[in-house]
Amino acid sequence: MTKTRTSTSAQVAATATQHVEAPEGRIALLGIFGSEDNLSALVQFPGGRTRKVTTGQRLGRSEIIAIDKRGLLIRSGNTTVQMTMPGS
Repeated sequence: MTKTRTSTSAQVAATATQHVEAPEGRIALLGIFGSEDNLSALVQFPGGRTRKVTTGQRLGRSEIIAIDKRGLLIRSGNTTVQMTMPGS
């Protein structure tokens, strides 16, 4: 079996990559992926740790109640907030 190595051109990598500063001390949404009926998200915690999350999971005291192509809906107590994709 032959291994094929592909590389990403600098132009493609620059176009596909967005550098966004996460709000200090806050969780940042890095991306949404998966099929439309089974979306997951990649979030980054303060300090740099990343985690894949799905609907129904908890982030600290908050719960992810929905994921769509625009971002996450997160409920904390009586408050619901939308975390949107960077650049949207």
